[in-house]
Amino acid sequence: MYSDPTGKVFGIDDIIAAAALGAIFNAFTQIVASNVNGIGDFFIAAGIGAVSSVAELAVGSGVNAAIAGGNFVSGFTGVASVSSTGFWAGAVTGAASNFADGFITGIGNSLLEDNSFGQSLQDGLDDGAIGLGTGFVIGGIRGGFEAALNHRGFFSGNAKQYDINPAYYASIDGGDEMFFYADDYKVNVDGLATCKYTDKVYKVPGKLKYHPQPIIANSGEVFFSKKTEQFSRFFL
Repeated sequence: MYSDPTGKVFGIDDIIAAAALGAIFNAFTQIVASNVNGIGDFFIAAGIGAVSSVAELAVGSGVNAAIAGGNFVSGFTGVASVSSTGFWAGAVTGAASNFADGFITGIGNSLLEDNSFGQSLQDGLDDGAIGLGTGFVIGGIRGGFEAALNHRGFFSGNAKQYDINPAYYASIDGGDEMFFYADDYKVNVDGLATCKYTDKVYKVPGKLKYHPQPIIANSGEVFFSKKTEQFSRFFL
């Protein structure tokens, strides 16, 4: 899964917005369903909607951060430093967040209808299951398109891969310039974009002994070079 170092941190304004929208929506639906018989029921319905919407936001953020290799608690509390995208990450995130919303809303609204706790629990599980299914599909599609719009893999959310052949890697440790040549080496690319290749993103490999020195020309062409020799061009 793709890990975004900027994360998807939500703040107090997001919590307020989610609570307000959830409160309005659930209060309205319960009024239409004739389950509100007074001001007390109205505020209970609004409270159920507010809690379920905030839970949906927090659970979704926590799961999304965990998929990216972060911490669920940091995502749940809105201070995650990573996030994930792509169909599978979006599907799991959407399923988890919608289950939380449906489960809480289902239990609360069922109790508002004066059902027993056992029946309300079953209603919560049923609504949660519906939310899980719809969230998986909708979240997956949304995550996939988000990744595709950012020139990443639709399903994985990872950066696309391109073959660099030949690949030169330069190191100037101690002033010595050294090169490593790999005839058929495949490089995972990420993090270096150009104005010419708008559908491609490049990465300077960071786990090899010798590293290239990347240069982007005004034309958008990518160069890997060392200071004392002519640039080696790669038209990827």
